Amino acid sequence: MQGLRYAGPVASHVLRDGPERSAQDLSSREHSVLELVCEGFTNREIGQHLHIAESTARGHVQAIIGKLHVRDRTAAAAEGVRRHLVD
Repeated sequence: MQGLRYAGPVASHVLRDGPERSAQDLSSREHSVLELVCEGFTNREIGQHLHIAESTARGHVQAIIGKLHVRDRTAAAAEGVRRHLVD
């Protein structure tokens, strides 16, 4: 397999469709969570607001961070605003 490289499913998705496409793949729940992140809510507050466990909120935030290809929730909020993903 000289010259061939393996890219995992997330990397393949980004390479194929680009980072803008993966941001469009945010679920409706992830959009809701991103809006709350932009408002400065903690994972605990997001959980209380959406009636989900704090750990579930944390998982959604991590998924958003991954899909937006950023390092943290602050960058996710900024990127969400930049891409007009939040109101």
